[in-house]
Amino acid sequence: MSVPADVSEKYPDEITVVMQHQYWDLTIDDEGFSVLLKFGGQPKKLVTPWSAVVRFYDPSVQFLLQFEAPELPTEPEPEDEPETPAPPVDDGPKVVSLDQFRKK
Repeated sequence: MSVPADVSEKYPDEITVVMQHQYWDLTIDDEGFSVLLKFGGQPKKLVTPWSAVVRFYDPSVQFLLQFEAPELPTEPEPEDEPETPAPPVDDGPKVVSLDQFRKK
């Protein structure tokens, strides 16, 4: 959301935008909307993405829409992989006695 600094300081967390009689240059697209409103008598342009809109209310017909933020996918937890046995340590060449293979 693009808000002038003085407006952002006055409304740091949430702002209610009322567009009834005095607003100008309303433009709407797939990304969001922008509008020129007066704050303290001074015209200020607000650029708002649709994802920043949490409520829509039309008091003339008592109609309210409340939006929830979409859940973002979380990183999957790494599964515990079964431990593979460590390969035997090679201590070098082995000496094998051939006596056990000889006929007696």
